Amino acid sequence: MRTFVLSLEHNTERKKYMQDLLKDIPIDYEFFPAVYGKSITNIEQFYDSKLAERKAKRQLNVGEIGTAISHKNIYKKMIKCALESQKKAYTPYSNFNVGASVLTDSGKIYGGCNIENASYTPTVCAERVAIFKAIYDGEKKITKIAVVGKENSLTYPCGVCRQVMREFCTDDCEIIIIRNEQEYKIIKFSEILPYSFGPKDL
Repeated sequence: MRTFVLSLEHNTERKKYMQDLLKDIPIDYEFFPAVYGKSITNIEQFYDSKLAERKAKRQLNVGEIGTAISHKNIYKKMIKCALESQKKAYTPYSNFNVGASVLTDSGKIYGGCNIENASYTPTVCAERVAIFKAIYDGEKKITKIAVVGKENSLTYPCGVCRQVMREFCTDDCEIIIIRNEQEYKIIKFSEILPYSFGPKDL
């Protein structure tokens, strides 16, 4: 599983510095092309000045806008992973294929699909498969989760998956509900499981 390092393609010195820094760390990583804010020509397509004023109480500079777009591109990578994972679903009984991907706080993305069973109860949802893969690999915290189900509709995690998420997510963990590759909805974990019971309650 890979860690993504945002890097401006023209800044070769910075890239070399990061390569030297990471060469002795046993992680699998790849450089993810960052968006250079000063090169954005159609900035109004990505940036809502009124929303920035309302949310940040100020206007963002081009560097911040480029960084935001770079992170959005990581969302797209998560969505692609979830859609690819959906194709691997084993659903001979319901034919309802679900794909998921999770992003950990170390920057790694893990995919998962739902796996059904003839006795039904042992069936495992896509979200839990992705989370369990991450935990097995040594991860402890999930920062984003993407879910895709029926084509052109929004499929939300079931109650069991929400409780499992609670174990490894904070309230501000982003849940990306995918309609298709271009359309998706982002909500906070606290919105899908309010007044939840988790590790801090023990």
